[in-house]
Amino acid sequence: MKYPHYSRELLKMLEEDQRQIRNQAHIEQSLPTEAERQAHAKKVTRDCHRRAARMLKILDAIGAPTFDNIGPEAAEAVSVFALHSYLDEMKHVLAVYEKQFAIDPASFYKQAIPPLTDRIMIAERRRQKFGTNWSISTEGRWFLIPVDDFANVNALRAQYGLEPIRKPRCLAIGMEEYPLGKGPAGASDQKALTDEEYAEYTADLIRR
Repeated sequence: MKYPHYSRELLKMLEEDQRQIRNQAHIEQSLPTEAERQAHAKKVTRDCHRRAARMLKILDAIGAPTFDNIGPEAAEAVSVFALHSYLDEMKHVLAVYEKQFAIDPASFYKQAIPPLTDRIMIAERRRQKFGTNWSISTEGRWFLIPVDDFANVNALRAQYGLEPIRKPRCLAIGMEEYPLGKGPAGASDQKALTDEEYAEYTADLIRR
């Protein structure tokens, strides 16, 4: 491994990141006022962006998040921080990924490309490409944000090491995973984001 010190730093940040996100709902439920809950949510968002900003500095230093540079676990950690970053930062990381994919798809965590691509496309009010993003409607129903070529999406996903789209599962805070649906996703599971849902989806993605 070429950069073990950066690998250790990324893994330490990932542990902090996942612990904070896992505990977020529990902490906010325990707070007595809506103002305190919102303040805590904003703090979590700031911390996520701080970690993403640090990841970008590391990425600039190492050139690419390859397994040879930082190891497989830290390479996957980079993808987590990228999804927690601002839209312009996501585009920068995606460009690095796509360049490395063209060089050697097996040299890095290529599974990061589909969710990052989809998140960018949805933020830009476009249909997603890989079908990695589900959302919850204002009525509380899970739906698949529309996919550009749903008929061929699973073949495309396979090129990046992803399984066919299945109905979503949710990890409840502090509880075991439980299914929200069974079986493969269908075209009928798709629904466009309303303006309100889009605003919520992009709340932490676009600099304001």
